[in-house]
This record gives sequence, structure tokens and C-alpha cells, in this order.
Amino acid sequence: MEDMVWKSFSINLKVMRILRLYPPEKSRGFYKVQAYIVYFLCIVLLPVLIILYILSLDEDLDLLKLNYTAIFLVETISFITKLLPFIISSHQIKKCINYFGCPYFRRMRYKDNQKKIIAECTRICRRNSLVWVIGVGVGTICYNVQPLLWEGYKLPIDLWLPYDVTAGPEIYYLTYILSSIIVSYNAFSGSIIDPLIGGLACQAAGQMEILRNNLQYLSEHVDDEISVFSDGKNTTSYSKSDIIYDEIQKCVHHHNAILNFVQEYEKSFSLVVFSQFAGSGIAIGLCCLSFSLNNHLADSIYMSRWYEYDSKSKKALFLLMERSKRPMILTAGKIIALTLETFTQTLKKSYSLLAVLKSYQ
Repeated sequence: MEDMVWKSFSINLKVMRILRLYPPEKSRGFYKVQAYIVYFLCIVLLPVLIILYILSLDEDLDLLKLNYTAIFLVETISFITKLLPFIISSHQIKKCINYFGCPYFRRMRYKDNQKKIIAECTRICRRNSLVWVIGVGVGTICYNVQPLLWEGYKLPIDLWLPYDVTAGPEIYYLTYILSSIIVSYNAFSGSIIDPLIGGLACQAAGQMEILRNNLQYLSEHVDDEISVFSDGKNTTSYSKSDIIYDEIQKCVHHHNAILNFVQEYEKSFSLVVFSQFAGSGIAIGLCCLSFSLNNHLADSIYMSRWYEYDSKSKKALFLLMERSKRPMILTAGKIIALTLETFTQTLKKSYSLLAVLKSYQ
């Protein structure tokens, strides 16, 4: 079972160790110092520099460009509370991650079909982590490389800096490398945790499936055990009942172990998941806002000096205004429209669903 933990989350744990979010086997005080330094430089300092950049802008703002910066700002601020437990409570989180590799689960005897359940959970966890890392890696590379294709000295993210980044190529490229490292740290640290949290829930669901299997086929499992360890004919009904009772006790202990994991899981990742929900929700809202800003094309034309143009230009603008009446709406999966109305409706329905679920408790 210890192998199962490593097979399931080796990708996550290797990346987290590099990012100083997962303590080594023999953790020392120096590791904690490193973790806090990296956390401050890459997570806390970045949103501060973005806020200072926004405050330093002139009155004539490009709202669309500012909105993209605000989306990045919201996500990085959510990472402050999302990643902090991995430094403050690193040993508690490490215990939760390795929970299913503890002696109790290693001593359990699994049937062949139950081993398949564990293998399937392990495969799902590893597949999701691999796809996640590859996707984030490709996206981060594209995001960091695009400023090099633009004109002038541009950085991956707009930041306030106490010096002029355009003073020379040496200063620019040094700043570019540092900002790319910080952006990459945010991308990987904020995303590598998500498949880990989902994977642990998947492992718990697998253990519940095994428990259900043990309870559903309890009598059959006892009969198989009796046929292996005895002649069968000399076994009394009392001894079989006694074995059944022992198996039920094992199921009770198994259930308690799963419930203990759920408590550890909530204690370890409650703030992490809440931060992700809050940050993603606001970011989605800002994305919807950016698309709604694109639909104000007709207003921009009307506010221009169109009355000074010749008739040919006026006709062209009129055609453009008529065409812009059709809203530019992005859809998710060709089904859900990404608009502010959809965002508010999603929040309302989520709250309604939560109220319904609460009423059944």
C-alpha cells in the first residue's frame, strides 16, 4: 500500500518537493526556512507588485488589458491562502497524503477484484496528474515565451518595478527570467495540488468500494475462507457465525479508518479547497466581464466624432454597428455561455443545491 501512494502521486510529490511544498523524509529546520523564503518571493510579493502596477497607471486605462491583469491578480492572491497550509502544516498534510500507506492498510488482505479497484484508482490518479502537469507545462511555456515575440521589452505579467526594465538588454533579460520563474512557480504550485486532492478523494472512494464489497459478499467470503482453512464438514454453524462476526468487526474498523481519513482530509485541505473555489469563481466572473466589454462596440462608435465623417465612412460605421448587435459570446463545450448572467445563475443554483443537500442531513 505504501507503493500505492507513491505510484499514485509520485509526479505530484516530486514537483511539490522542488517547489518546497512537501517536506523530505528527514525534514530539517533549513527546509522550513527555504519554504518560507520561496513562498514570500513567489507568492506574496507577486500580487503586491501587481497591485502597485495597477495603482501607478494613468487615468486613461485600457480596461480590457487591466481585466486580464486583474484575473492573474485574483488567482495569485488565492494562492496565498491555498499554499500556506503546505508550509505551516506540512507534516499534517504529509500524514494525510500517506494515510493509505499506514500499517493498518498494508496489513489488510485484499481479494483479486479488490486489488483491481486499488489498481484502477492508482491508474486514474497517475493519469490525471500526468495530464495536468503536461497541460500546465505547455501553457506556462507559451505564456512565458509570448513576450519575446512582441515589440519592445515586455514581461510575462505587468509588474511595478523600482527600476526601468527598458534601460538595457541585460536588465531586461534578467528581469524576464526572474518573472518567468515566478510565473512558472505560481502555475505549477497552484495546479499540482488539485489532482493530488482529487486523487486522495478517489483513493478514499476506492476504499469505500472495497468495504461495500466486503459487506455485500460477506457470507461468500467466509465460505471461501472456511473451505480453504478447514474440511468444511467439521465446521459448526457457531464457528461460522463467529467468523462472520469477526469479519464484521474488521469492516467496522475499516469504516472507522476511512472516517478518520475524511477528518484528516478536511482538516488538511479545507482552506486549500475554499481558496481555490473563491479564486476560480472571481476569475471566471472577470473572464465573463472581459467578454461583456467586447460587446460595447456600438457604444464606442456612437461616442466617436462620427458626425464629422463623410457619408461613405458613416455607412461603413453603420454596417459595423448593425453587425455588432449580435453579441460575441464564448461557450463552454458549445453548451454554456460564458456571460455575467450565467455566472450569477451558477452561484444562485450552487447555493440552492447546497440548501437542498443540507435539508437531507
